[in-house]
Amino acid sequence: MSTAKSSIRRGLLSLTAMCALAIAAVVLGTATEAAAQDTAAPELTAEAHELVERFAPIIAVRPQDGPCDTNGEEFTPAAIDIVLDNPHMLLRQVGPDNPVVLNGPTASDLFGAGGAFFVDFPGDAFEPGCLYEQDFDRYNQGREPTVYAHVATQANAPDQLAVQYWFFYYYNRYNNLHEGDWEGIQLLFDVGTVQEALDTTPVSVGYSQHFGGEIALWDEAKLERENDRVVVYPATGSHASYFEPALFLGRSGSQGFGCDATVDATDRLDPTVVLLPDSVDDPDDPLAWLMFEGLWGEQRFGPFSGATGPITKPRWENPVDWHDTLRTSSVAIPDGAETTTPFVSGFCQAVAFGSGQYLNAVQSPVLSLVVVGLIGLVIWFLATRTEWNFVSPFPIVKRRRLGEIVMSAARLYYRHRRTLAAIGLMYIPLVAISTLVTALVSTVTTGLGVVGTLLTAAVSAILSVFFVTLVAGAVMHILSSLQDDETGNDLGAIDGVRYVIAHITTLWGAAIRATIIVVGLAISVVGIPWAIRQYIRYQVAVATIVLEGESAVGSLKRSSDLISGRRRWWHTAVTIFSIQTLLAVTGAVSGLLFLIVANGLPLGAYSAITAASGALIMPYLVTTSAFLYGNIIAERNELDVTVG
Repeated sequence: MSTAKSSIRRGLLSLTAMCALAIAAVVLGTATEAAAQDTAAPELTAEAHELVERFAPIIAVRPQDGPCDTNGEEFTPAAIDIVLDNPHMLLRQVGPDNPVVLNGPTASDLFGAGGAFFVDFPGDAFEPGCLYEQDFDRYNQGREPTVYAHVATQANAPDQLAVQYWFFYYYNRYNNLHEGDWEGIQLLFDVGTVQEALDTTPVSVGYSQHFGGEIALWDEAKLERENDRVVVYPATGSHASYFEPALFLGRSGSQGFGCDATVDATDRLDPTVVLLPDSVDDPDDPLAWLMFEGLWGEQRFGPFSGATGPITKPRWENPVDWHDTLRTSSVAIPDGAETTTPFVSGFCQAVAFGSGQYLNAVQSPVLSLVVVGLIGLVIWFLATRTEWNFVSPFPIVKRRRLGEIVMSAARLYYRHRRTLAAIGLMYIPLVAISTLVTALVSTVTTGLGVVGTLLTAAVSAILSVFFVTLVAGAVMHILSSLQDDETGNDLGAIDGVRYVIAHITTLWGAAIRATIIVVGLAISVVGIPWAIRQYIRYQVAVATIVLEGESAVGSLKRSSDLISGRRRWWHTAVTIFSIQTLLAVTGAVSGLLFLIVANGLPLGAYSAITAASGALIMPYLVTTSAFLYGNIIAERNELDVTVG
């Protein structure tokens, strides 16, 4: 009996021990698993959530005036969920015809998919129309703006920690049109742990911009903050992140090539923050899409392909190295008024035009070759229809063909470059006066709406014509004096100034009348053909004032008489158009190259250089006008002799 009891007792003890061991194993296993989780993914702790919420950015965008308004921002940072499990999206594999792997890929489907795959959105990125905006509005309906956060460290920088915020945009409407766009910012702390970061503030902030980015110290004036939350200004269309509302000029690969605008960004978004781990191991994890290495958007060519996700970017694992590559500033026009700075407007338009032509060339190479060929034929035809010889500049009244006018004017300018250049540079202070007066008129007429805008434009145009006429009169007087005494020993720019002062009433009287007639005809719309006709017929009015002593009224009549007749009118129009186009294209190309090469030059210095370049060209244009006048007179004299 006692033996039986002992057996029972031993059995119970064994069972108790086994249960205790089982419980201990479960407890120990759970603790070990929790410890392993804490070790594997410390970035997802409660402290990490608190950190990314505390410093979550505020997004400032320019509002749209209505649907499909591309001057406002069409797309806000969105949750990647608008793309996932969406039957309109296609997962394609790179290859012949890019075959469709499946429709509506989920996060699990994308898990581990490499760079040979891409998610194809509905629509044609090169001809977006309003489709991408309409699709985005439909897919994103009822959702809040979303940004993705990542707490990042770098192995060789243990005492620094970065908090990254990634922004997903559905479409990129910039010079490089493409589907899908990942942008972002990064806050860098001089501490090694999340807990330490919660007890301090970042030392600096980096904003990604195309292939590079810009940095600001935490207490720097250009960094706008609301307590601990930085304000981000995404450029309309391109979504590059900037520190302020302005117009930004990108002149290199790291800056992006073109113009980014963040002006009038009055809508402020308070996005939802989703914290991302360093990596995901489970394909059933809702964040499994993070491991997708392909393109979010259709694959095209070069910069026109969709964007890869955050985990593929070098800064995901090396945030400190990326931070060290950032610029300290961007080239900005504070008020974003590109229309008031012609060279900036020209740069922006030229880059956009060039991007469009490149796109057209790639899509339709045959058509592009035909267009280029036709342009080449026109240039060849015009170039071979004239003579490109140097002809003596004097006397002014002499038969010269288009090429001879161009070459002779260049030679004369070079011979007397100091005097003529000095007169040309007079235009700079005149432009400054015009700018000040126009600004004053704009201020006074504020509140008058369209009327105020028209008055400001009219004053600006009239002053421009006045001042150009003054420079033209001075140059024409110098040419007349050189003709009388080609040595030019006692000749200086001051002589041209004195002449202009003495004849300012006549010169401005002619300018006023010509402007009123041409602008008046143009405003009527139906009178535009006559406005063009009269503009050409007034081309030698200044020459008749200086060289013939005509009055203000008489100079316009005399100029019109000299350029009357269809053949002479067309000859004058082609000459003027060819010379001005040649100089405009040369100046634009040179300016663009200079802007790119001298990308470290302050914008004010570049503006001054381009203004001076434009002023120096003016004496050359006036000289070609004088030779055009001389050719017309010589032609008429020959005709009179022949008739006689």
